[in-house]
Amino acid sequence: MTETYSVRWVVDPGHGWLEVELDEALEAARAVRPISACSYVDLDRGLAYLEEDCDAGIWLEWVAGSSDDDAVRAVALGVEGFHHCDGLAWVRGLESWSWFDRDGVL
Repeated sequence: MTETYSVRWVVDPGHGWLEVELDEALEAARAVRPISACSYVDLDRGLAYLEEDCDAGIWLEWVAGSSDDDAVRAVALGVEGFHHCDGLAWVRGLESWSWFDRDGVL
């Protein structure tokens, strides 16, 4: 049985992001690898939006505790939320991770 995770994918017609708690994104970035400027943060809500191609895998690997494809895939299959935007997602208007990580240390 696949474990479920209270995170969600936010997608629009051109892109997608994994919405996770900001503190978890920070821990994942420190443990796995830095997050790119393609991801976003919502400081008011304490959320990170990890870009689907570059950065979502950082959180997935962190939760899986491994970079093994099967372990990461199992975590990805456990993501229970999904939000589809008909137009461009509000995520695009948030602060870039690069603004949040101005010193490039995360």
